[in-house]
Amino acid sequence: MRKIFFTLSIILLAISTYSQTSLNDFKYVIVPEQFHFQTEPNQYRLNDLVKFMFKKVGFESFIEGSPLPDDLKNNYCLALRAEVISSGLLSTKSVITLFDCNKKAIFVSKEGLSREKELSKTYNLSLRDAFKSFESIDYKFNPNSIYNIDADSKTEEKEEIEKLKAEIKELKEEKKSEQVIDKTSEDKEINLESIVKEDNSKSEKVKKLIDKNDEGFTVKEIFNGYKLYDSSSKEAMTIFDSGVKDVFIVKGKDAIIYKKGNTWIYSETNETNLLSKIITIKF
Repeated sequence: MRKIFFTLSIILLAISTYSQTSLNDFKYVIVPEQFHFQTEPNQYRLNDLVKFMFKKVGFESFIEGSPLPDDLKNNYCLALRAEVISSGLLSTKSVITLFDCNKKAIFVSKEGLSREKELSKTYNLSLRDAFKSFESIDYKFNPNSIYNIDADSKTEEKEEIEKLKAEIKELKEEKKSEQVIDKTSEDKEINLESIVKEDNSKSEKVKKLIDKNDEGFTVKEIFNGYKLYDSSSKEAMTIFDSGVKDVFIVKGKDAIIYKKGNTWIYSETNETNLLSKIITIKF
């Protein structure tokens, strides 16, 4: 009974949302590498199946982790994310839900049903049955969609970056710190100069450092950003597109990564310190 109520609630939510938002507003569908009920990525080739079915009705679809198109890099709200819920004992029931970039349910399929006993067949058939909801929709991407905003327009991420940059600039002015970077084109060595000045009102020292040695990272592209790996292939951090060219937000930290000339700089702030360092990113 609870499952039926839950399913009906999702469908009613989707109908309410869909009345205000059309699938034609979105250009892409991103399919996860692994759904919650799978024990490994693309088990039974279901993720490839979902990707194919969305392409069949006109969407540009791809598996999460694949290279992103330029317009999606600049505006990830052009994409919907497909999630699949499958369950059952004597029969398998599957529901496909599409979420926008704000994690709001935009469309929920009908409940697909299969009574096959073999798992690979029953999941396949129940998904195909659920997907009939999309086949009845005359999908065609609307370039004038409210989600197809100009890459230079203000977004929350851009405003956050601008705010952070303003705070960094204000901190520099208040502490009268200076930063000196000497770089030769031959060996690209970075010289370190630390400037420490006394704040008479607080009796604290503020130190701004720029590391001598570059930190090198390789990247794996993800939806709306990248995962960065160090020289030992260990995941170091996750960064997200800010909406500003060559500026990224670092997940979980009050930090940004931005490009100055041909140099990538990691900049992190807290209440008393501003840490900046040169890094190398191999995109």
